[in-house]
Amino acid sequence: MTYKKALLQEIKSLNSDEYMSQEQIESFRTFLRAELAEINGIELNAIKELGDEETKCADEITLASNNADRAIRTIRASDLANKKKQINNAFIAMRNDEFGYCQKCGAEIGMERMLINPATTLDADCATLEEIKEKQRFNKR
Repeated sequence: MTYKKALLQEIKSLNSDEYMSQEQIESFRTFLRAELAEINGIELNAIKELGDEETKCADEITLASNNADRAIRTIRASDLANKKKQINNAFIAMRNDEFGYCQKCGAEIGMERMLINPATTLDADCATLEEIKEKQRFNKR
């Protein structure tokens, strides 16, 4: 079992009548710090790989392949940046005693949903509404 899975298992096993007790929040904080450290490590490796990459291309196929790889790395970097932003927002919510509560309606997000994605900021209903709105915006284009 990985470290992060063990932390989530620990959070699950905490028996608390209180939603988002200090003990649960501290466990989530530890989990999110580990997640952030992992992302930082991935970013450092990506930067190192970019530095090691040969800039000269022997032919058009190699050039196209390198461009495709670069595009994939750019998308991955964007995903990692978004995840870091979510984690940092979760830390802010912890400091403001808002962690585990929906940013839109203020309802409890729910422990099961938090265990799936500890950096989530919306409950299931508000997340569904946001997805519907996003699809509508996309379809108007």
